[in-house]
Amino acid sequence: MLTNLLAASKPAGGAAIGQIVIATLGAAIATTALLVLGFGHRSGRVPLLDRWGRFAERMSGLPAWAACPPALQPPR
Repeated sequence: MLTNLLAASKPAGGAAIGQIVIATLGAAIATTALLVLGFGHRSGRVPLLDRWGRFAERMSGLPAWAACPPALQPPR
């Protein structure tokens, strides 16, 4: 009986190609932005993360590497 039900049901289908293209482009843009931010920080050309780390240190009293991750979590 279960096999009859499974055989009679329609396949789930999938996303339209336009939606796939939009999602892929969005993921590529987000990945590129994170790579530029990370490599720029490591080379010293992008001071954004350094400034954020110093701010987090002042607010929490913890070192930047320990103060930044909790700042990303939503409040409870």
